[in-house]
Amino acid sequence: MTDDPNLVGSAPDDVPLPPVPPAGGARRSAGRGGAASPPVKKTPIGKLILITILGMGVLFGIGYGLGQFFRSDTGTAAGGDEPAPCVTVQVTPTPVAPDQVPVRVLNAGAPPGSAASTSEALAGVGFQIAGVGNGTTDVTTTPVVIRYGPTSAAAAKTLQAYLVSEATLQESPDLQNEVEMILVSGFEGVADPAAAQAKLSAPSPVASGPGCPSPSAPATGASENAQPEPTPAA
Repeated sequence: MTDDPNLVGSAPDDVPLPPVPPAGGARRSAGRGGAASPPVKKTPIGKLILITILGMGVLFGIGYGLGQFFRSDTGTAAGGDEPAPCVTVQVTPTPVAPDQVPVRVLNAGAPPGSAASTSEALAGVGFQIAGVGNGTTDVTTTPVVIRYGPTSAAAAKTLQAYLVSEATLQESPDLQNEVEMILVSGFEGVADPAAAQAKLSAPSPVASGPGCPSPSAPATGASENAQPEPTPAA
């Protein structure tokens, strides 16, 4: 110890100094005492994005599966064993001018000379006469049978409208553009042109749709090579 009187209040050399606490001690002691809150763990952003994408994928898969299920169920109900519809609609035919219809007039049971007189009456209203003769037919329920080719349905209906008597229509693959008119019995002659045009402009019921039955095969009628009757009936 120094005996210098000028050093007033100085600590003696043999007095120990208080220890200096190490750095970070306060934090460690606080942690031991439990006064400070524990650190919060943060989820990485990449992991959150991955979880979101996976969730959206699961929801999309569920929605797609339900859509396919209801679609297949609706298709089965609509196209299952139920028959296809067949409905009746009103159709106005497109008339064909009489001068565009070649007609072959055949007698198959009418009085002699009926085919000739009928062909003259048809020519008077504009029809083309393709021939006159005798013929045969299996139809006996109507006075007249009209046979036509696959492309001559409209022409056959035009001829039908010009007749006073009821007529049976028969489609015949062996005919081309011409129409055959077969007189059976009880034929009443050719109608007035004004009355015929009124028939042609009136709508008529027609079966339409995939469920409609196909037309039956036409009965065998008169043909160009048919043998004439023993008596001159034309």
